[in-house]
Amino acid sequence: MDGYNFRLWVNQFLFPAFEAKYDRDKRMIFVLDNAAYHKEKGDDYVNVQLLSKTDMINLLLSKKVCSIPVIRNGHTIEFKANEWKLNGPLGPYKEELRIYVQSWIKQYPELQKILLERLFEEKYLTVKVNMPHFHYLIFTPPYCPEVQPIELVWAYVKGYVAKTFTPSRTLHQLADQTKAGFVSDGEKHEGISAEMNADKYEEADKQEEDEDVDDISMDVLDGTD
Repeated sequence: MDGYNFRLWVNQFLFPAFEAKYDRDKRMIFVLDNAAYHKEKGDDYVNVQLLSKTDMINLLLSKKVCSIPVIRNGHTIEFKANEWKLNGPLGPYKEELRIYVQSWIKQYPELQKILLERLFEEKYLTVKVNMPHFHYLIFTPPYCPEVQPIELVWAYVKGYVAKTFTPSRTLHQLADQTKAGFVSDGEKHEGISAEMNADKYEEADKQEEDEDVDDISMDVLDGTD
């Protein structure tokens, strides 16, 4: 999967299917993890970390910024636009300029919208409904699979598929076993259910709490040494 095909699926399949079922009576809250293809950036996306000093100066000038404050050695120094190209200490150092731009750019969110956010915005403007955020896009925090319950489902199904592995397994058999991973066989394999998923979520949450307690205990022990 790549960003283009994912957005194509959202626009041509997800949006129409949702609206066919709910018309415009309900809005979609679309929760995604931080996979790269979910957050593909356009050519005009401004990544401050990759800007040169000249790029940052040109960006500020394009928005009619005339001066910037810089914190140096605990004091605020104001640099006017004609001083930005000067090398420090007569002008702002590159990293000082970057720190300012990182804060300043938040007032221009359109400069840092990913392509999927723009697609959702275009959809809102197209339907012209009197509802803010007609379809709402939310990204979960990085490295937090516990806020993605579907990951627990896939972990269970992939575990089942791994246990049924044989060297001679065909793609057709793999597809059948993947489907079977979701359905109980009435014996040891319980399959996927709301109850099972809730139990898995509670187990993951309990494990995280136990790890937090272990970390606290280690901190206490370290403090007594």
